Amino acid sequence: MHVVKHRDKVKYLFVFLAVAFLLLIVNACGAGETSGENINNDSSGSKAGTVQLYHVEGTKVVPDEDRYQLLQPDNPSAALEEIIEQLTLIKGMEIERFLMDADGNVTVYMTISSEITGDQLLLSKAALVRSVQEIKVDKIAICIQDNKEGILEMATYTDASFYYYDE
Repeated sequence: MHVVKHRDKVKYLFVFLAVAFLLLIVNACGAGETSGENINNDSSGSKAGTVQLYHVEGTKVVPDEDRYQLLQPDNPSAALEEIIEQLTLIKGMEIERFLMDADGNVTVYMTISSEITGDQLLLSKAALVRSVQEIKVDKIAICIQDNKEGILEMATYTDASFYYYDE
């Protein structure tokens, strides 16, 4: 009978070690998971439901002083409308309209005056794209038009389309 008890102890010890090992493996495999949430390691102090808007300042694209709190962060098309309304544009530029398709691609129609330089236009497109990218859209098509000649340019951008010297 003494041998049976010893075997039972060994069996329980083996089961205990096997369970502990499995728990350790499961815990280690799940250590890198983020529970379905996107973690933003951005040092700008991002908060849920907020976006960082950008504007042109001289020859740079710079972030606005404060993050903008979206009223409807879970509604991409409403969030896009809020972002467009809050953007600071260069004098002589105006966003006429914008669309978001079912795939999350955005098209923005901008009218520019003849006083806008090529550099100002490029920086403004970069600020627009960088601001709209905050709501996780795939591509942003920008249609540039003027009052006289109609459509001047139509191109599709992502944030990677621009190089930012300060980064």
